[in-house]
Amino acid sequence: MIKSLGFGLSLLILSNQSLAQFTFGVDYINIEQEVNIIHTLFDANVNAVAAIAGYSFHYSDNITITPEISYGVGISGDEDNWVSFDDMIFRTDVELDSVIRISTKFSYELNSDFKLFTTPTFSFTDFSSNLGGWTVSDDSDFGVDFGGEYNFGQHWSAQVSYGLYQYSELWRFGIRYTF
Repeated sequence: MIKSLGFGLSLLILSNQSLAQFTFGVDYINIEQEVNIIHTLFDANVNAVAAIAGYSFHYSDNITITPEISYGVGISGDEDNWVSFDDMIFRTDVELDSVIRISTKFSYELNSDFKLFTTPTFSFTDFSSNLGGWTVSDDSDFGVDFGGEYNFGQHWSAQVSYGLYQYSELWRFGIRYTF
């Protein structure tokens, strides 16, 4: 099954190379996510840096579809959260260990320099805590990003987006190189 899927994807990519472009980039991501420690829910606000790879297909003159995958690591955590358990209160810090996002970006080109896009995304987040022996919720989450992309060179662009998810909200700021 996996071999046939890989073969089918290879044929799709090779047969459409003249109609598509590779995209690579870096994003700064701010995530506010509902976290569960010791049956206590609270919102953790963490930051990450992610590398992105995608493959853009021109669906029509103004519409582009880009499947993307990204992998990010946390660069700052959320400190001073208070968790209660059996009438005891614990202070804990929460850190984002990693985030993996699988998405498909649908872009509409307003002019040669600016695009609007929406991106349905499935993400996996892995959190850790300094509260020894207790686990933090690792979540998979589905949501949609909405944003804009500005081309500032022949191959370079910058984008910003806001995402609404089942358990989280996020802001993304990124730079892309397309060839």
